[in-house]
Amino acid sequence: MKITGISVTPIYPKKIFGGSQKIFLDLFMGLDKRDHNVQILSTKSNNLNEEFYINTLLVKSYLNFRGSFPATHQIPPFDLIKNTKIIENETQDSDVIYLHADSLYLRPDLNISKIYRSIHDYIYEESILSTLLLSSKVTVVPSNYLKNCIETIVLNSGIRDLEHIVTIPNAITNNVSIKEKKFIKDLKKRSNGDLLVLFPHRPAPNKGLVEAVKIIKKLQSKLINRRVKLLVPFNQSSNLPDESNYSFNSMKQIISDYNVEDLVIMHEWLNSDEMPDFLSLGDVVICPGNFVESFGLISLEAIYNRTPVVCYKVGALRELYDIPGIYQVTFGDIDVFVDSILDAININESYKTEGQEYVRSNYSLNSMINSYEKLFSGEYNSFHKKTISNHLMVLAPWCHIEKKSIYNDYTSKFYNYPNLFKYFLHENKIEIDLKKISSSDILHDINLAIKDGCITKVIV
Repeated sequence: MKITGISVTPIYPKKIFGGSQKIFLDLFMGLDKRDHNVQILSTKSNNLNEEFYINTLLVKSYLNFRGSFPATHQIPPFDLIKNTKIIENETQDSDVIYLHADSLYLRPDLNISKIYRSIHDYIYEESILSTLLLSSKVTVVPSNYLKNCIETIVLNSGIRDLEHIVTIPNAITNNVSIKEKKFIKDLKKRSNGDLLVLFPHRPAPNKGLVEAVKIIKKLQSKLINRRVKLLVPFNQSSNLPDESNYSFNSMKQIISDYNVEDLVIMHEWLNSDEMPDFLSLGDVVICPGNFVESFGLISLEAIYNRTPVVCYKVGALRELYDIPGIYQVTFGDIDVFVDSILDAININESYKTEGQEYVRSNYSLNSMINSYEKLFSGEYNSFHKKTISNHLMVLAPWCHIEKKSIYNDYTSKFYNYPNLFKYFLHENKIEIDLKKISSSDILHDINLAIKDGCITKVIV
Protein backbone atom coordinates (compact mmCIF):
# COMPACT_ATOMS: atom_id res chain seq x y z
CA MET A 1 0.00 0.00 0.00
CA LYS A 2 1.38 3.45 -0.89
CA ILE A 3 0.68 5.92 1.90
CA THR A 4 1.46 9.64 1.78
CA GLY A 5 1.28 11.62 5.02
CA ILE A 6 0.97 15.40 4.87
CA SER A 7 2.07 17.84 7.59
CA VAL A 8 1.65 21.64 7.41
CA THR A 9 4.50 22.08 9.90
CA PRO A 10 8.13 21.11 9.21
CA ILE A 11 9.41 17.66 10.11
CA TYR A 12 13.02 17.59 11.35
CA PRO A 13 15.40 14.62 11.18
CA LYS A 14 16.69 14.91 14.75
CA LYS A 15 14.17 17.03 16.62
CA ILE A 16 10.50 16.57 17.46
CA PHE A 17 8.30 19.46 18.58
CA GLY A 18 5.32 18.28 20.64
CA GLY A 19 3.40 15.06 21.13
CA SER A 20 1.47 15.30 17.86
CA GLN A 21 4.64 15.12 15.75
CA LYS A 22 5.94 12.24 17.85
CA ILE A 23 2.78 10.22 17.22
CA PHE A 24 2.92 11.03 13.49
CA LEU A 25 6.51 9.79 13.18
CA ASP A 26 5.91 6.73 15.38
CA LEU A 27 3.02 5.76 13.10
CA PHE A 28 4.80 6.32 9.79
CA MET A 29 8.08 4.70 10.86
CA GLY A 30 6.00 1.74 12.05
CA LEU A 31 4.15 1.50 8.73
CA ASP A 32 7.48 1.80 6.91
CA LYS A 33 8.87 -1.18 8.85
CA ARG A 34 5.86 -3.23 7.74
CA ASP A 35 6.92 -2.80 4.12
CA HIS A 36 4.32 -0.27 3.07
CA ASN A 37 5.47 2.31 0.52
CA VAL A 38 5.43 5.31 2.85
CA GLN A 39 6.46 8.94 2.51
CA ILE A 40 5.85 12.22 4.35
CA LEU A 41 5.18 15.49 2.55
CA SER A 42 5.96 18.40 4.88
CA THR A 43 6.62 22.12 4.99
CA LYS A 44 9.90 23.67 3.90
CA SER A 45 12.35 25.19 6.35
CA ASN A 46 15.63 27.02 5.85
CA ASN A 47 17.31 24.40 8.03
CA LEU A 48 16.14 21.41 5.98
CA ASN A 49 17.14 19.64 2.81
CA GLU A 50 14.36 19.13 0.28
CA GLU A 51 14.53 15.38 0.90
CA PHE A 52 15.97 13.37 3.76
CA TYR A 53 15.43 10.11 5.60
CA ILE A 54 14.57 9.35 9.21
CA ASN A 55 15.95 5.82 9.36
CA THR A 56 14.37 4.50 6.14
CA LEU A 57 11.35 6.84 6.14
CA LEU A 58 11.42 9.35 3.27
CA VAL A 59 10.50 12.95 4.13
CA LYS A 60 9.95 15.48 1.33
CA SER A 61 10.05 19.10 2.50
CA TYR A 62 8.28 20.54 -0.53
CA LEU A 63 5.28 22.45 0.81
CA ASN A 64 4.88 26.20 1.17
CA PHE A 65 3.28 27.02 4.51
CA ARG A 66 4.24 29.37 7.31
CA GLY A 67 5.47 26.47 9.41
CA SER A 68 3.85 27.43 12.73
CA PHE A 69 0.47 27.86 14.40
CA PRO A 70 -1.72 29.83 14.26
CA ALA A 71 -2.28 31.11 10.67
CA THR A 72 -0.44 28.25 8.95
CA HIS A 73 -1.57 29.48 5.50
CA GLN A 74 -0.58 33.12 6.00
CA ILE A 75 2.11 33.40 3.32
CA PRO A 76 2.24 35.18 -0.07
CA PRO A 77 -0.64 33.84 -2.16
CA PHE A 78 1.59 33.09 -5.15
CA ASP A 79 3.55 30.70 -2.89
CA LEU A 80 0.45 29.24 -1.29
CA ILE A 81 -1.15 28.13 -4.57
CA LYS A 82 1.98 26.18 -5.52
CA ASN A 83 0.97 23.62 -2.92
CA THR A 84 -1.98 22.43 -4.99
CA LYS A 85 0.21 21.15 -7.79
CA ILE A 86 2.81 19.75 -5.41
CA ILE A 87 0.23 17.74 -3.48
CA GLU A 88 -1.44 16.55 -6.66
CA ASN A 89 1.84 15.33 -8.14
CA GLU A 90 3.02 13.64 -4.96
CA THR A 91 -0.23 11.82 -4.19
CA GLN A 92 -1.53 10.81 -7.63
CA ASP A 93 -0.44 7.17 -7.25
CA SER A 94 -1.08 6.94 -3.46
CA ASP A 95 -3.63 4.49 -2.10
CA VAL A 96 -3.98 6.54 1.08
CA ILE A 97 -3.56 10.29 1.65
CA TYR A 98 -3.25 10.90 5.39
CA LEU A 99 -3.66 14.49 6.58
CA HIS A 100 -1.98 14.66 9.96
CA ALA A 101 -3.61 17.08 12.43
CA ASP A 102 -5.63 18.24 9.43
CA SER A 103 -5.53 21.94 8.70
CA LEU A 104 -5.05 21.70 4.95
CA TYR A 105 -7.52 24.25 3.62
CA LEU A 106 -6.11 24.42 0.12
CA ARG A 107 -6.63 21.01 -1.44
CA PRO A 108 -6.42 19.91 -5.05
CA ASP A 109 -9.25 17.82 -6.47
CA LEU A 110 -8.29 14.73 -4.51
CA ASN A 111 -10.28 11.52 -4.50
CA ILE A 112 -12.24 11.74 -1.25
CA SER A 113 -12.14 7.95 -0.87
CA LYS A 114 -8.36 8.18 -0.38
CA ILE A 115 -8.38 10.93 2.26
CA TYR A 116 -7.97 10.00 5.90
CA ARG A 117 -7.24 12.67 8.46
CA SER A 118 -6.44 12.99 12.12
CA ILE A 119 -7.55 15.76 14.43
CA HIS A 120 -5.64 16.49 17.64
CA ASP A 121 -5.96 19.80 19.46
CA TYR A 122 -9.54 20.94 18.86
CA ILE A 123 -8.95 24.52 19.91
CA TYR A 124 -7.12 25.95 16.92
CA GLU A 125 -9.06 27.71 14.19
CA GLU A 126 -7.45 25.40 11.62
CA SER A 127 -8.68 22.14 13.14
CA ILE A 128 -12.18 23.41 13.98
CA LEU A 129 -12.77 24.85 10.49
CA SER A 130 -11.34 21.71 8.93
CA THR A 131 -14.01 19.56 10.60
CA LEU A 132 -16.79 22.03 9.78
CA LEU A 133 -15.94 22.75 6.14
CA LEU A 134 -13.82 19.93 4.70
CA SER A 135 -14.58 16.27 4.19
CA SER A 136 -12.59 13.06 4.41
CA LYS A 137 -13.37 9.39 4.15
CA VAL A 138 -12.60 8.87 7.83
CA THR A 139 -11.49 11.15 10.64
CA VAL A 140 -9.20 9.65 13.30
CA VAL A 141 -9.08 11.00 16.85
CA PRO A 142 -7.07 9.79 19.88
CA SER A 143 -9.90 9.80 22.45
CA ASN A 144 -13.63 9.28 22.78
CA TYR A 145 -13.76 12.72 24.37
CA LEU A 146 -12.56 14.34 21.14
CA LYS A 147 -14.81 12.10 19.04
CA ASN A 148 -17.87 13.24 20.98
CA CYS A 149 -16.84 16.90 20.77
CA ILE A 150 -16.35 16.86 16.98
CA GLU A 151 -19.54 14.92 16.33
CA THR A 152 -21.53 17.34 18.46
CA ILE A 153 -20.06 20.46 16.83
CA VAL A 154 -20.41 19.25 13.23
CA LEU A 155 -23.95 17.90 13.62
CA ASN A 156 -25.21 20.95 15.52
CA SER A 157 -23.71 23.26 12.88
CA GLY A 158 -25.85 21.72 10.13
CA ILE A 159 -23.15 22.71 7.61
CA ARG A 160 -22.36 19.25 6.27
CA ASP A 161 -22.90 15.54 6.80
CA LEU A 162 -20.66 13.78 9.29
CA GLU A 163 -18.15 11.20 8.09
CA HIS A 164 -17.11 8.20 10.15
CA ILE A 165 -15.03 9.26 13.17
CA VAL A 166 -12.81 6.52 14.61
CA THR A 167 -10.98 6.55 17.95
CA ILE A 168 -7.44 5.16 17.81
CA PRO A 169 -5.54 5.91 21.04
CA ASN A 170 -2.03 7.24 20.66
CA ALA A 171 0.81 4.87 21.46
CA ILE A 172 3.01 5.34 24.51
CA THR A 173 6.57 4.35 23.66
CA ASN A 174 9.95 4.37 25.37
CA ASN A 175 12.47 5.36 22.71
CA VAL A 176 15.95 5.06 24.20
CA SER A 177 18.27 8.04 23.86
CA ILE A 178 21.56 7.30 22.14
CA LYS A 179 23.43 9.98 24.08
CA GLU A 180 22.42 11.13 27.54
CA LYS A 181 22.36 14.90 28.06
CA LYS A 182 24.56 16.40 30.75
CA PHE A 183 21.41 17.96 32.22
CA ILE A 184 19.91 14.51 32.84
CA LYS A 185 23.20 13.16 34.20
CA ASP A 186 23.28 16.04 36.68
CA LEU A 187 19.71 15.33 37.78
CA LYS A 188 20.65 11.75 38.55
CA LYS A 189 23.26 13.05 41.01
CA ARG A 190 20.78 15.25 42.85
CA SER A 191 20.52 15.26 46.63
CA ASN A 192 17.97 12.87 48.10
CA GLY A 193 16.51 15.90 49.83
CA ASP A 194 15.36 17.48 46.56
CA LEU A 195 11.77 17.00 45.45
CA LEU A 196 11.65 17.21 41.65
CA VAL A 197 8.34 18.44 40.25
CA LEU A 198 8.22 18.15 36.47
CA PHE A 199 6.33 20.53 34.20
CA PRO A 200 7.08 18.90 30.81
CA HIS A 201 4.84 21.09 28.68
CA ARG A 202 5.08 23.72 26.00
CA PRO A 203 5.33 27.17 27.62
CA ALA A 204 1.91 28.22 26.37
CA PRO A 205 -0.25 30.26 28.77
CA ASN A 206 -3.02 27.65 28.81
CA LYS A 207 -0.58 24.87 29.71
CA GLY A 208 -0.41 26.41 33.18
CA LEU A 209 3.06 27.86 33.80
CA VAL A 210 1.72 30.59 36.09
CA GLU A 211 -0.38 28.03 37.98
CA ALA A 212 2.66 25.75 38.30
CA VAL A 213 4.66 28.55 39.87
CA LYS A 214 1.88 29.27 42.37
CA ILE A 215 1.57 25.57 43.20
CA ILE A 216 5.29 25.09 43.73
CA LYS A 217 5.50 28.10 46.04
CA LYS A 218 2.71 26.74 48.22
CA LEU A 219 4.17 23.24 48.11
CA GLN A 220 7.54 24.46 49.40
CA SER A 221 5.83 26.18 52.32
CA LYS A 222 4.46 22.78 53.38
CA LEU A 223 7.74 20.89 52.95
CA ILE A 224 10.13 22.62 55.30
CA ASN A 225 12.68 19.79 55.28
CA ARG A 226 12.86 19.27 51.51
CA ARG A 227 14.00 21.52 48.69
CA VAL A 228 11.34 21.69 46.00
CA LYS A 229 12.50 22.17 42.41
CA LEU A 230 10.14 22.85 39.52
CA LEU A 231 11.66 21.82 36.18
CA VAL A 232 10.43 23.91 33.25
CA PRO A 233 11.53 23.49 29.61
CA PHE A 234 12.29 26.37 27.28
CA ASN A 235 13.18 26.64 23.62
CA GLN A 236 15.00 29.64 22.18
CA SER A 237 14.79 28.30 18.63
CA SER A 238 13.13 30.48 16.00
CA ASN A 239 11.51 27.37 14.51
CA LEU A 240 8.77 26.90 17.08
CA PRO A 241 5.57 25.30 15.72
CA ASP A 242 3.29 27.36 17.97
CA GLU A 243 3.76 31.11 18.34
CA SER A 244 1.30 31.36 21.23
CA ASN A 245 4.05 30.12 23.57
CA TYR A 246 5.70 32.38 26.12
CA SER A 247 9.09 33.70 25.05
CA PHE A 248 12.13 32.77 27.12
CA ASN A 249 12.27 36.27 28.61
CA SER A 250 8.55 36.18 29.47
CA MET A 251 9.08 32.90 31.30
CA LYS A 252 11.94 34.38 33.32
CA GLN A 253 9.78 37.40 34.15
CA ILE A 254 6.94 35.20 35.46
CA ILE A 255 9.38 33.31 37.67
CA SER A 256 10.82 36.59 38.95
CA ASP A 257 7.39 38.14 39.57
CA TYR A 258 6.49 35.28 41.93
CA ASN A 259 9.92 35.29 43.63
CA VAL A 260 10.55 31.62 42.94
CA GLU A 261 13.95 31.83 41.23
CA ASP A 262 15.36 29.43 43.85
CA LEU A 263 12.58 26.92 43.23
CA VAL A 264 12.69 26.73 39.43
CA ILE A 265 15.18 25.03 37.13
CA MET A 266 14.81 26.06 33.50
CA HIS A 267 16.22 23.54 31.02
CA GLU A 268 16.47 23.22 27.28
CA TRP A 269 13.68 21.45 25.41
CA LEU A 270 14.21 17.69 25.41
CA ASN A 271 13.70 15.50 22.39
CA SER A 272 11.20 12.65 22.57
CA ASP A 273 13.88 9.98 23.01
CA GLU A 274 15.18 11.84 26.08
CA MET A 275 11.79 12.02 27.79
CA PRO A 276 11.65 8.53 29.35
CA ASP A 277 14.86 9.09 31.33
CA PHE A 278 13.70 12.56 32.32
CA LEU A 279 10.23 11.49 33.42
CA SER A 280 11.58 8.61 35.47
CA LEU A 281 13.76 11.02 37.49
CA GLY A 282 10.84 13.11 38.69
CA ASP A 283 8.97 12.66 41.95
CA VAL A 284 5.76 13.89 40.34
CA VAL A 285 4.55 15.34 37.03
CA ILE A 286 2.02 18.18 37.14
CA CYS A 287 -0.51 19.29 34.51
CA PRO A 288 -2.02 22.48 35.96
CA GLY A 289 -3.31 24.16 32.81
CA ASN A 290 -6.74 24.72 31.27
CA PHE A 291 -5.63 23.58 27.80
CA VAL A 292 -8.38 21.44 26.24
CA GLU A 293 -6.35 18.26 26.03
CA SER A 294 -7.46 15.80 23.37
CA PHE A 295 -5.56 12.82 24.79
CA GLY A 296 -3.20 13.31 27.76
CA LEU A 297 0.02 12.01 26.25
CA ILE A 298 2.44 13.35 28.85
CA SER A 299 0.36 11.97 31.74
CA LEU A 300 0.42 8.48 30.26
CA GLU A 301 4.13 8.71 29.44
CA ALA A 302 4.83 9.65 33.05
CA ILE A 303 2.84 6.71 34.41
CA TYR A 304 4.63 4.40 31.96
CA ASN A 305 7.90 5.64 33.46
CA ARG A 306 6.64 5.08 37.03
CA THR A 307 6.14 8.72 37.98
CA PRO A 308 2.76 9.79 39.43
CA VAL A 309 0.76 12.63 37.91
CA VAL A 310 -1.42 15.38 39.37
CA CYS A 311 -3.64 17.14 36.85
CA TYR A 312 -6.73 19.26 36.59
CA LYS A 313 -9.89 17.57 35.34
CA VAL A 314 -9.83 19.21 31.92
CA GLY A 315 -10.62 17.80 28.47
CA ALA A 316 -9.63 14.23 27.71
CA LEU A 317 -7.61 14.04 30.93
CA ARG A 318 -10.93 13.21 32.59
CA GLU A 319 -10.89 9.86 30.74
CA LEU A 320 -7.77 8.85 32.69
CA TYR A 321 -9.47 8.98 36.10
CA ASP A 322 -9.14 5.25 36.87
CA ILE A 323 -5.47 4.80 35.97
CA PRO A 324 -3.30 4.03 39.04
CA GLY A 325 -0.96 6.92 39.81
CA ILE A 326 -3.06 9.71 38.28
CA TYR A 327 -4.58 12.20 40.73
CA GLN A 328 -7.28 14.53 39.39
CA VAL A 329 -8.26 17.88 40.86
CA THR A 330 -11.11 20.32 40.22
CA PHE A 331 -9.83 23.10 37.99
CA GLY A 332 -8.47 26.09 39.92
CA ASP A 333 -8.27 24.43 43.34
CA ILE A 334 -4.60 25.01 44.12
CA ASP A 335 -4.88 23.88 47.76
CA VAL A 336 -6.21 20.46 46.77
CA PHE A 337 -3.65 20.30 43.97
CA VAL A 338 -0.82 20.75 46.49
CA ASP A 339 -2.35 18.18 48.84
CA SER A 340 -2.61 15.75 45.92
CA ILE A 341 1.09 16.22 45.19
CA LEU A 342 1.84 15.32 48.81
CA ASP A 343 -0.23 12.15 48.36
CA ALA A 344 1.35 11.33 45.00
CA ILE A 345 4.95 11.52 46.18
CA ASN A 346 4.19 8.88 48.80
CA ILE A 347 2.66 6.39 46.37
CA ASN A 348 3.92 2.83 46.87
CA GLU A 349 5.92 0.93 44.25
CA SER A 350 3.24 -1.70 43.62
CA TYR A 351 0.81 1.04 42.62
CA LYS A 352 3.38 2.45 40.19
CA THR A 353 3.79 -1.01 38.67
CA GLU A 354 0.03 -1.36 38.31
CA GLY A 355 -0.17 1.95 36.44
CA GLN A 356 2.79 1.10 34.23
CA GLU A 357 1.24 -2.24 33.25
CA TYR A 358 -2.09 -0.56 32.50
CA VAL A 359 -0.45 1.85 30.05
CA ARG A 360 1.68 -0.88 28.48
CA SER A 361 -1.41 -3.03 27.89
CA ASN A 362 -3.75 -0.35 26.58
CA TYR A 363 -1.51 2.02 24.60
CA SER A 364 0.99 -0.10 22.70
CA LEU A 365 2.64 0.99 19.45
CA ASN A 366 1.79 -2.33 17.83
CA SER A 367 -1.90 -1.87 18.62
CA MET A 368 -1.93 1.68 17.21
CA ILE A 369 -0.27 0.64 13.94
CA ASN A 370 -2.57 -2.38 13.62
CA SER A 371 -5.60 -0.12 13.97
CA TYR A 372 -4.36 2.27 11.28
CA GLU A 373 -3.59 -0.63 8.93
CA LYS A 374 -7.13 -1.93 9.37
CA LEU A 375 -8.48 1.56 8.79
CA PHE A 376 -6.48 2.13 5.59
CA SER A 377 -7.45 -1.30 4.26
CA GLY A 378 -11.16 -0.51 4.62
CA GLU A 379 -12.16 -2.51 7.69
CA TYR A 380 -13.83 0.54 9.30
CA ASN A 381 -16.01 1.39 6.32
CA SER A 382 -19.45 0.57 7.74
CA PHE A 383 -21.15 3.03 10.09
CA HIS A 384 -24.64 4.40 10.59
CA LYS A 385 -25.39 7.99 9.71
CA LYS A 386 -25.82 10.16 12.79
CA THR A 387 -28.27 13.02 13.30
CA ILE A 388 -29.40 15.16 16.23
CA SER A 389 -32.67 15.15 18.13
CA ASN A 390 -34.86 18.27 17.99
CA HIS A 391 -36.18 17.93 21.53
CA LEU A 392 -33.69 15.95 23.65
CA MET A 393 -30.84 17.80 25.37
CA VAL A 394 -27.81 16.54 27.31
CA LEU A 395 -24.67 17.90 28.93
CA ALA A 396 -22.19 19.01 26.24
CA PRO A 397 -19.25 16.59 25.89
CA TRP A 398 -16.77 19.37 26.69
CA CYS A 399 -18.44 19.93 30.06
CA HIS A 400 -18.58 17.98 33.28
CA ILE A 401 -20.48 18.29 36.54
CA GLU A 402 -18.52 19.29 39.61
CA LYS A 403 -20.37 19.76 42.91
CA LYS A 404 -23.60 21.01 41.37
CA SER A 405 -21.94 23.29 38.89
CA ILE A 406 -20.90 22.70 35.31
CA TYR A 407 -17.31 23.20 34.21
CA ASN A 408 -16.90 24.17 30.53
CA ASP A 409 -13.53 23.26 28.99
CA TYR A 410 -13.73 25.94 26.32
CA THR A 411 -14.45 28.84 28.64
CA SER A 412 -12.63 27.52 31.74
CA LYS A 413 -15.60 28.68 33.81
CA PHE A 414 -18.07 27.10 36.22
CA TYR A 415 -21.80 27.61 35.65
CA ASN A 416 -24.77 27.08 37.93
CA TYR A 417 -28.34 26.49 36.76
CA PRO A 418 -30.48 25.68 39.84
CA ASN A 419 -33.51 24.38 37.95
CA LEU A 420 -31.46 22.09 35.74
CA PHE A 421 -29.85 20.47 38.75
CA LYS A 422 -33.11 20.29 40.67
CA TYR A 423 -35.16 18.55 37.98
CA PHE A 424 -32.78 16.93 35.49
CA LEU A 425 -29.66 15.77 37.32
CA HIS A 426 -29.66 11.97 37.57
CA GLU A 427 -26.54 9.96 38.47
CA ASN A 428 -24.33 12.92 37.60
CA LYS A 429 -25.93 13.26 34.14
CA ILE A 430 -28.32 15.83 32.70
CA GLU A 431 -31.08 14.62 30.36
CA ILE A 432 -33.85 16.97 29.22
CA ASP A 433 -36.92 16.35 27.07
CA LEU A 434 -38.11 19.77 25.87
CA LYS A 435 -41.53 18.37 24.98
CA LYS A 436 -42.25 17.82 28.67
CA ILE A 437 -41.36 21.32 29.90
CA SER A 438 -43.80 24.19 30.34
CA SER A 439 -42.30 26.11 33.28
CA SER A 440 -40.86 29.47 32.22
CA ASP A 441 -38.25 29.32 35.02
CA ILE A 442 -36.97 25.95 33.84
CA LEU A 443 -36.94 27.08 30.19
CA HIS A 444 -34.99 30.17 31.20
CA ASP A 445 -32.24 28.01 32.75
CA ILE A 446 -32.23 25.69 29.73
CA ASN A 447 -31.89 28.57 27.28
CA LEU A 448 -29.12 30.07 29.38
CA ALA A 449 -27.25 26.75 29.45
CA ILE A 450 -27.62 26.43 25.67
CA LYS A 451 -26.27 29.97 25.20
CA ASP A 452 -23.30 29.17 27.47
CA GLY A 453 -22.54 26.01 25.48
CA CYS A 454 -23.18 23.74 28.45
CA ILE A 455 -25.99 21.60 27.02
CA THR A 456 -26.52 20.41 23.44
CA LYS A 457 -28.91 18.35 21.40
CA VAL A 458 -28.66 14.59 21.71
CA ILE A 459 -26.93 12.67 18.89
CA VAL A 460 -29.04 9.77 17.62
